[in-house]
Amino acid sequence: MAKVMVQAFLRLGLLVLVFIGMAQIVGAQIETKLKCSADGFYNLYRHNVTQMSSIFPDYFKSIKIVEGDGISLDSIRLWQYVVPEVSSNVMVLKEMLKSVDDENKVNHIQCFRRGFNDSI
Repeated sequence: MAKVMVQAFLRLGLLVLVFIGMAQIVGAQIETKLKCSADGFYNLYRHNVTQMSSIFPDYFKSIKIVEGDGISLDSIRLWQYVVPEVSSNVMVLKEMLKSVDDENKVNHIQCFRRGFNDSI
């Protein structure tokens, strides 16, 4: 049960990344083993997301809170990440936290800007 929850949460936590190309959509999925519980990972993502770049440095180059406090609704976070299995280019994603259900460990985000590092 915990493994399923962690896998589902990893997908929520941007470890499933979708890139928009010229005329096509390319998807990449990254799986990694965690040495913590699903609750521990959810709390990291929910309350200390900026620490993910030090925990997963091969994938996340920087995660910054650019508006709000990072945990309140309408907070905006800027992710700089790499998917080594796909490309060595640093990608950028801006997201806004739209709703939170801590009981069910669900965060809904709106991604509204993405591209290469020099395009944002």
